[in-house]
Amino acid sequence: TASSSSEPETNLECFIRLYKKQALYRGASNMVTTMIISSFITFYALEVTRRSLSKLRQHNGHHYQHHQQQHGKQIRRLHNHMRFLNFILPKSNVGTSLLASSLAGVINVF
Repeated sequence: TASSSSEPETNLECFIRLYKKQALYRGASNMVTTMIISSFITFYALEVTRRSLSKLRQHNGHHYQHHQQQHGKQIRRLHNHMRFLNFILPKSNVGTSLLASSLAGVINVF
C-alpha cells in the first residue's frame, strides 16, 4: 500500500504486496503451458514452411514442364502457379528464411 491515499502504489510496493498475499506466481503454470504449446506450433510450422519453400526453389518448375504434354490443362495451370511462385520467392537463403519465419508466425497466430 502507498504511504498516503493520494500517492499511487510504486512497483516495489506492488511487488511486496503480491508476495505477501502469495499471489505473485498465480497463473504461472498456465502461462508456461501456453508458451510451450505456442513455441511447438511455431517451430513445427517453421520447419514445414522451410522444407516446402526449399522444395519449391529446388524444383524451380522444371519437373512440371516435363509432364506438361502428358496431363494437359491441369498441369498447365500448375505450371503457371509454379512460375508465379518462383517469381515471388526470394532468391537468397536469407530471404527464404525470413519468408518462412513470417509464415510460421502467421500460422502460430491462427
